[in-house]
Amino acid sequence: MPRWKCHSARRALRSRRPALTLLRIGGEHIFRPSAYLDYTVPHRFAGSILNLKPDTAYECRFTMSDPNGVTGEAVKLVTVRTRAEPKPIGGRVLHVYPPNHEGSRQQPAFDRLMEAYQGAFVGDWSVLAERKVKPGDTILVHAGLYKANPLSYVDPIGLPFDGTHLLTAKGTAEKPIVIQAAGNG
Repeated sequence: MPRWKCHSARRALRSRRPALTLLRIGGEHIFRPSAYLDYTVPHRFAGSILNLKPDTAYECRFTMSDPNGVTGEAVKLVTVRTRAEPKPIGGRVLHVYPPNHEGSRQQPAFDRLMEAYQGAFVGDWSVLAERKVKPGDTILVHAGLYKANPLSYVDPIGLPFDGTHLLTAKGTAEKPIVIQAAGNG
């Protein structure tokens, strides 16, 4: 079976670092008639190159190997650039505090991430709430214990049953939505 191996080389340092072997994908069929979904994943390779610096150009070399030999191009060089890390731009600052927080709170203050992000917390219907976060906003998550119980329907953190938050609001390159630690613990 042919495999692509990826090596990344940062131009500034000319250092070579091996990356993870790429995964061969394709042919997976996703079919859900109720959602009008019928999709077959195209054949290709997928993977990640880790531990890169933001806003930096990299030259990546992909090498195909196969015990039976390779037909076509065995080595491919591409130049890519990582995105710059989003920085707060001075828009609104929304503060999130853990459920057991004692003391003063900077305003506007929220008891859970999704309350600051989505708007009013209304359980399963939170996807219908008016979106509170906007491009250019910063959500500061203050120090404390944010331990959720996804099996509890009335959990104070508001974590859904699958244990993940779905973050779908869109910022822009000029006005990103930034979620960061408040730096107070």
